[in-house]
Amino acid sequence: MLTLGGRDLSDDAIEALHRGGIRSVIMTDETARAGAHVFRMDHAAIGRLSVSHLATAGRQRIGLVTPRDPLLRAISDRRWAYELQTGTHSHIAQLDVDLSSSETERIAAWATTEGLDGISAFNDDYAMLTLAGLIDAGIHVPDDVAIIGADNQTQSSFSRPAITSIDITLPSPEDILSLLADSAVEQGESLHELPPPQIVRRATS
Repeated sequence: MLTLGGRDLSDDAIEALHRGGIRSVIMTDETARAGAHVFRMDHAAIGRLSVSHLATAGRQRIGLVTPRDPLLRAISDRRWAYELQTGTHSHIAQLDVDLSSSETERIAAWATTEGLDGISAFNDDYAMLTLAGLIDAGIHVPDDVAIIGADNQTQSSFSRPAITSIDITLPSPEDILSLLADSAVEQGESLHELPPPQIVRRATS
């Protein structure tokens, strides 16, 4: 069994899966988990990379576009916790939105009110929503506001301007098959490092 939402799978649930006959539980999470083979997903590293990319480019008033959806919000809270708690950069604002075209005007109004010159979106879908809102409001990207997404989705390169993103490497089928082929891992546990996230530079930043 493979799950990409590790935090949503409790230790009791992992134990119940084993009792139900599931021999190997393979998941992504930030730390080792009892009874599971974990590919470590460092959400905080993704958040730091995203905000640092904007700050290094000279953006001083940075906004975070985050999901209102509770499951995705749990991920976004971990991703940007450090920046929000420490105020490492001169200005960090946050806006929770639904992934809906009805949010574009609210995003543009928020960016204008906060005087933002850089926006880090939860993923490329939210980055494209943000881009649409800013363009509709006559805000120039990236001259006025730079945008960065995450996940390096194929469609992010098709937008105009194309969206800068963060490439996040997930376990490949080969990684999973290799783990399953080793009978010694059944019902055991292990922790595997994924490659670090990387900036994919495009036109929005």
